[in-house]
Amino acid sequence: MKYKITFTYLLGSIIITLLPFEWWYYNVGDLVQIYDSPYEIQVTLFGESLLLTKIINLILLAYRFYIIVLYSGYLSYLITGKFKVSSAFFWQTILYILWPLILYVFFDYLVYDLFKYTIYYPLFIFGTETISGKISDTTIFSITYTAYPEIIYWAALAIALLYPFTYLEKRKGS
Repeated sequence: MKYKITFTYLLGSIIITLLPFEWWYYNVGDLVQIYDSPYEIQVTLFGESLLLTKIINLILLAYRFYIIVLYSGYLSYLITGKFKVSSAFFWQTILYILWPLILYVFFDYLVYDLFKYTIYYPLFIFGTETISGKISDTTIFSITYTAYPEIIYWAALAIALLYPFTYLEKRKGS
């Protein structure tokens, strides 16, 4: 086979997409618990599942099928010797790492600049951290926040990190 890395990336992406497991767990002060992946989300508020998550899950199910069909098509092209690859799986996996950075910039810089309201938000949350907000020297809120990836996320990240090498492989193979 000509494009082994691309084949592994596409097949691995399809397999991870087919698996019905959540990628991350979040807990905000035991008030809200979230299990999510790019293809499914479970949100409980005060121990009750939210109806809105069923509607969101229908949309995410359609996205799951889109990724499976797209990557299966690209895999069939690859088997016939034509190079086709998509960055969708790569970006959906990488955004789980970028999301905390975006929140950090938002809370630590923009909120303070706009409202003079200080929110202490850790740069990365793996495990349990405390998020607090202050106006002047008065603490307005303090809440425990837990976030950690499930094992399936690490497998997805390993597959996603093959994506940049697919283009190196294409350049080498052309």
